[in-house]
Amino acid sequence: MNRQQQHSDRNILLATIIVLLAGLVIRWVALGVFPAGMHQDEAYSGYEAYSLLKYGVDSWGYHNPVHFTTWGSGMNALYIYLSMIPIRLFGLSAFSIRFTQALFGSLSLVIFYLLCKETGNKKLALLGLFILAINPWHIMMSRWAWDSNLTVSFLLAGMYFFIIGLKKSPFLILSALFYGMSLYGYPTTWVTLPFILLLMIVYSLYCKRLHFSRSLVAAVIVFGMLALPMLLYVLVNYGIIPEIRTGWISIPKLVVWRSNYFSLHTLLDTIVWLCNLFGFQRGSIQSVLPYFGMYYLFSTPFIIWGFIDILTTGIKKLKQREFFLPLVVIFQVIGALFFLLTLSYPAVHRVNVIHLPLIFCNVYGLMLFWKKFKKTVARWVIALYSISFILFAYTYFTTQPPFFSGYQQALHKAIASEAETVYISDLMHPVFLFESRYPVKDYIREVKYANYPAVYLKASRIGRYRLIFDQKKVDDQGVYIFPHYFKNMYKRLLHHGFKIESYEDFYYAEKIQ
Repeated sequence: MNRQQQHSDRNILLATIIVLLAGLVIRWVALGVFPAGMHQDEAYSGYEAYSLLKYGVDSWGYHNPVHFTTWGSGMNALYIYLSMIPIRLFGLSAFSIRFTQALFGSLSLVIFYLLCKETGNKKLALLGLFILAINPWHIMMSRWAWDSNLTVSFLLAGMYFFIIGLKKSPFLILSALFYGMSLYGYPTTWVTLPFILLLMIVYSLYCKRLHFSRSLVAAVIVFGMLALPMLLYVLVNYGIIPEIRTGWISIPKLVVWRSNYFSLHTLLDTIVWLCNLFGFQRGSIQSVLPYFGMYYLFSTPFIIWGFIDILTTGIKKLKQREFFLPLVVIFQVIGALFFLLTLSYPAVHRVNVIHLPLIFCNVYGLMLFWKKFKKTVARWVIALYSISFILFAYTYFTTQPPFFSGYQQALHKAIASEAETVYISDLMHPVFLFESRYPVKDYIREVKYANYPAVYLKASRIGRYRLIFDQKKVDDQGVYIFPHYFKNMYKRLLHHGFKIESYEDFYYAEKIQ
């Protein structure tokens, strides 16, 4: 190796370390305090994990369920079980419940780098790491504990180890392990993953890259064993077999089975929504910042270019049975698109199976741009991404709306009060459980629901706490927590002689004695 090559390799290594560190910092800095407040799904995941750790059962009294009942219509198990480790280490807090997502988001940077290296070279790997490290969607996803988003990292790991397993077959077992665990991350994988795996396996067999071996048999067995409990869960909730409830594992029958994820009746609306999502990169404020999009708005041409080039090249090589590794990556896009069109209510997190492969297309398109045009022009594009990242980071940390900010402080004051009754909003049900560390066995015994059965149950009463109440009546012996936009309640309590304190987005009201 000549000096010039050594110098180039050192520069690439240094740049890789700098980009990786930047990606880690943006995902971990102030994780426990930003986003401010606590989202209901985050809180419920934390409370379920905490309850299992301390009491051995979840909020419905099940031992180690394969899918949690939680709201009444279910919550994914993978995030909750993995969150038990940081909660055990650090206690129950916003940091500990977000730790799992930040960790796997960070590991995804490394795996994505290795995946790009397998499909290209060190330069493509560095570019891939750079694009993912500064990607708005992935940064936002990594910083809060939305249980459904964890499956993204497991699908990525499954794909990477499948590709490695084509050369070293024992890695197929690892691929099956991650793919199997992804089934517990989000229900849409139950439909999309089998089709994606079918495409990958048939293609690899056709191109003679996948061969029968003991490792392949072991991989099939591992995936089948992991898939079996989820198959039983589906059978239970379709009423085909009875609920399974034991002291070491449970397969619960939900209050309401959400079987409406897919529907052909909304096909046209879904097509329009998907075009809007991927064409203009719009979504909820928790997943997408306006003016930046999921991948930066100017990335769309590169994504399209990369996808088309990979697809056309792969088809040409397919005729000669020549294996084209990038095509395996976008099988996740191809396999997912058909089913995404049948989603009854598409959202950024509901189509999470497709995001990382599209980011790969973005990287591939940028590399094609690099080859076609002068390097100086390409460097201006990299500079554009860098400036956009700086602007995104500033905007995200200064304008991102909080999740019910101030509620925790007001709640802790209410818990410490001696009032016979505490009135709180039913929207705060999971956050109340999280912050109060309410003993789960007491909760199971005391909780009353206002809308049972329902897809999303609304708790009306938990012990001395009232979550649904007549806002026109005032209890002089009680204390109240309510959001700022309840202006009539503010006036009414003030008129009745209550002392009202403001905690960011919430008020705490207590009668002046």
